[in-house]
Amino acid sequence: MAEYATSIEIDAPPTRVFDHLVTEDGLTAWMGRHAALTPEAGGEFAVDIAGYAIRGHYLHVERPHRVVVSWGVTGSTDLPPGASTVEFRLTAIAGGTRVDLVHSELPDVRLDGHADGWTHFLPRLRSVAGGADAGPDRWRPIDDRAPSASGQSGAPGMTATPSTTPSDASATVERIRALLAEHPTTREVSMFGGLSFMVNDKMIVNVRRGGDLLVRVDPHRSPQLVTEHGARRAEMGAGRSMGPGWLEVPAERTTDDDQLRFWFDVAMSFNVRAAAYPSRRARGPARAEKPR
Repeated sequence: MAEYATSIEIDAPPTRVFDHLVTEDGLTAWMGRHAALTPEAGGEFAVDIAGYAIRGHYLHVERPHRVVVSWGVTGSTDLPPGASTVEFRLTAIAGGTRVDLVHSELPDVRLDGHADGWTHFLPRLRSVAGGADAGPDRWRPIDDRAPSASGQSGAPGMTATPSTTPSDASATVERIRALLAEHPTTREVSMFGGLSFMVNDKMIVNVRRGGDLLVRVDPHRSPQLVTEHGARRAEMGAGRSMGPGWLEVPAERTTDDDQLRFWFDVAMSFNVRAAAYPSRRARGPARAEKPR
């Protein structure tokens, strides 16, 4: 089984983002065309996405911090209704909310499709929760865009052949593992369409297919790193910037060990400072929320 994890920052308070996970109008503003929701433990979670029926139940609802639902596709043999789990954690940050998403218990062949789907839909959540119109949703599952090599029936973001990592990406993964050998508080997570390395539960770098890197950096250093070191602002979908703290580094910029070490050190220096500030969840809520 596979797991997909990612996060996104939204310019809106947790209560507003939460409403887009538990109300039918709120959910369909960013994902799906029709929804039937009963946001309580054991309540119905049903949304139709690109012609496919996603069905499950709410497993945990904690306003405005956490929503967990089961997730599957009507008619699917390997991912039937309720077979996987999607967790949204909402944490208040300066200026808004960080949403941490984990989609677990996925069949391996479904991982790439889900990564594609969430990469599309989460920026739409950011738009609508921030007060903007996400616009028409023309997204289609991977297997509805091209014939499936696996021969499976389509489902929204859920069908794909098993992921493979080209040799240059594999080599980069091993080089980063070597650099992290002396850091015990690390883990690896499949996200952003590649393999992410986490230190102190915060991503430092992601190795993408083809060997390109997605690097978490100090936002204040971003302009210099782009100008002097050949990086570029990372995007989550065409034209959707991930913010100044996320840079893409082409594979040809890390072929030399010294080059890779440079970006590793940039990411680690920011990680050390970021880890010094506990999350809102660790500090506890600033004020009590009135139940609704």
